[in-house]
Amino acid sequence: MKSLSARQLNRAVHVAADGAKIGKRVSPHTLRYSFVPHRLEQGVDIRVIQALLDQKKLSHLPRPTLSGATLIKSTSGTSPALR
Repeated sequence: MKSLSARQLNRAVHVAADGAKIGKRVSPHTLRYSFVPHRLEQGVDIRVIQALLDQKKLSHLPRPTLSGATLIKSTSGTSPALR
């Protein structure tokens, strides 16, 4: 099986975003950054996410998404609007 080039991957992401009628700017980078909090919110173990993203250290995972997901989880019990 032949690997995709960065350009081919970027084009595939844009075609998929257009097909899904996503009006926001989308790139492979934004998908990678959104992957972590969505999986954490679903209860997936952080070590599984780490393995899926092929990261050697947890500190290499996208930091803003880790802190954002932690914040969401830590505050979700305090406000009915966040549940």
